[in-house]
Amino acid sequence: MFAESFCEFHEKISHTYMMLEAYHCPVVKKPVNVGGYLRLATEDYITIIAEFMAGFSEDAFGRPVQPETMLPVAKEAASSGRFADAKNPVSNKVYQSIGFLDAGRIADIKFDLRP
Repeated sequence: MFAESFCEFHEKISHTYMMLEAYHCPVVKKPVNVGGYLRLATEDYITIIAEFMAGFSEDAFGRPVQPETMLPVAKEAASSGRFADAKNPVSNKVYQSIGFLDAGRIADIKFDLRP
């Protein structure tokens, strides 16, 4: 297992931080009782996605993030799957309600220094 080899080489310990539900979305369903319209996240929207991700990161971690540093992540996010905390039924239900399908579970593993 990767975590065991990594820990042995770097003198760390690992633990499962959270379990994530992985999703992919072959067809988007329009949300019920939500205004606005659907649009495909093309290259034209990469800057907007990067700005959103920078704002989200700042809100989540309390440190400012420059939107341009998020451009590589935004380009990938426009076409990749999604992950949600397995213990959060609300986010999982929202993803499923708009067409995301279960693609399995992923362990978010954290590494710490050995005591």
